[in-house]
Amino acid sequence: MSTVAPQALFLLNHPFVKDQAKALAKRLDGTPMAPAIERGYALLYGRMPTSDEVRVGLELLGEKPPEVAWAEYCQVLMCANEFLFVD
Repeated sequence: MSTVAPQALFLLNHPFVKDQAKALAKRLDGTPMAPAIERGYALLYGRMPTSDEVRVGLELLGEKPPEVAWAEYCQVLMCANEFLFVD
């Protein structure tokens, strides 16, 4: 199996994916940011994030209003190869 351009564009643009990202963001809402990032990684990838992944997440989440930032961040996590493929 491979990822091709249409698959990546689907994940970036399709309303279903955006709705799922918003739903995940809602699940993480109300939790302090670092623990919420850890929970997101556990839910999506079945592992805890590295310290660098938490740091990057905190930086990205601090750039926009929380409701927008969380939805976009969750969509980024869902677009990662790690979410798409089982190793």
